Amino acid sequence: MHQERWMLDPELSHELYNAGHLYEAGVAHFRATGKRTLLDICLKNAELLWKDFGDRKLRIAPGHQIVEMGLVKLYGVTNDRRWLELAQIFLEARGPTGPDYSQRHRPVVEQDEAVGHAVRANYMYSGMADVAALTGDTRYLNAIGRIWENVVSKKLYLTGGTGALARGEAYGANYELPHDGYNETCAALAFMNWNHRMFLFTGEARYMDVFERTAFNGFISGVSHSGDRFFYPNPLSYDGKAKNNHEHAGRAPWFGCACCPPNLMRTLAALSGSFYAVRDRNLYVNFYAHSEGRATVGGAEVGLAQDTQYPWKGYTRLALTLAAPATFTLHLRIPGWVQGVPVPSDLYSYEPPTDCSWKVRVNGRRVETALQKGYVVVEREWAHGDKVEIDFHMPVQVVRGNERIAATQGQVAYERGPIVYCVESVNGTPDLSKLGIPRRAGITTQFRPDLFGGVTTLRLMEGVEAIPYFAWNNRGLHPMTVWIH
Repeated sequence: MHQERWMLDPELSHELYNAGHLYEAGVAHFRATGKRTLLDICLKNAELLWKDFGDRKLRIAPGHQIVEMGLVKLYGVTNDRRWLELAQIFLEARGPTGPDYSQRHRPVVEQDEAVGHAVRANYMYSGMADVAALTGDTRYLNAIGRIWENVVSKKLYLTGGTGALARGEAYGANYELPHDGYNETCAALAFMNWNHRMFLFTGEARYMDVFERTAFNGFISGVSHSGDRFFYPNPLSYDGKAKNNHEHAGRAPWFGCACCPPNLMRTLAALSGSFYAVRDRNLYVNFYAHSEGRATVGGAEVGLAQDTQYPWKGYTRLALTLAAPATFTLHLRIPGWVQGVPVPSDLYSYEPPTDCSWKVRVNGRRVETALQKGYVVVEREWAHGDKVEIDFHMPVQVVRGNERIAATQGQVAYERGPIVYCVESVNGTPDLSKLGIPRRAGITTQFRPDLFGGVTTLRLMEGVEAIPYFAWNNRGLHPMTVWIH
């Protein structure tokens, strides 16, 4: 046993973190190509971990989580239960004492608040969801349920970003959400992973609502429109001044610690895997985007083609292709923002909520049904050529933060659909610190095909145009803010 090799791993070592990313890459390559070249290297490395940690020979917590998620993926393609057991061994190595920075302060099943380094934390919660799903250990699910409620009700940015503190790239205290918050790109995509797993476990749309908020705002902001420059942190305000580090100097082509660029790109490449989900004879439509896909539902092969301009327009046409008629239940997610709820808590609210109605039609006939767990549910025999139309009303919404958020007191933000907006001080826009905007009256929308490949903007007042938050800093270093007096 090479025990001495691992003794310093809890001191924020990245060796097991790197192994976890390797495993995820090996599984992705195997699934995409059928080749075992990289997968066999991963398994050779995993055998080393089993030799040293298997059967709980060592109790040493990884210095940076994600190896747990990678091990579960190895289990998924090999059915070798050792890898699932190893994931659980690494999770159980945390606590009962240690720094909360690396989530070692308590056993993972006893934790109830998101603390410490946000990327480490969100990866750990995702790994706990994996283990809970495959072992049936409800202690893990109960713990991450408590922690998720803490994040969504007290520690989540309007953009779906997490990790308020630049110091330690960490979660802050409850309601500590300063506008210059850190919101690392890696934390955003790890948060998406966690929410997707929570949905898979529960079938509840609220987790995909949060997933969508992060995906369209605090995650995709991490890459430039040109696709070759990247943000490490994603603040909600910026003074327009270049700094000597990567924190607020605009997007950079690369970083010394280069986790965010490849992590963002691999997540984008895999994003369509979150569009749909299947459980028995239930097909869930979770994400609206112009796309084509396939799913196997109750043994029936179903082709799915979405024709939509979402998120700029609320209309989506879903066409189904089947070789033969089949009976199954279609679940169509009605986003929380459509129902007048920006997030599934009282952390943010619309002022006042406007009519955010929706319509669902199957082959032209209106579907009238109460929502179930956030979904319109349609059970029927489906046939080749069936068409589903989903139409969401998309008014501009004025957002206020919970009164306990000191940073947002006396300020508002703007949303339309799932998109959070910001104002950049470009082309003579007034000083953002002195900007006062009428709440809703007079605000108009305009689709700008000439801007960032085509986006809908908001004209808040004469000379003030709000752009989607994800698109800021594509026109140079200028002051920016999401929250406005």
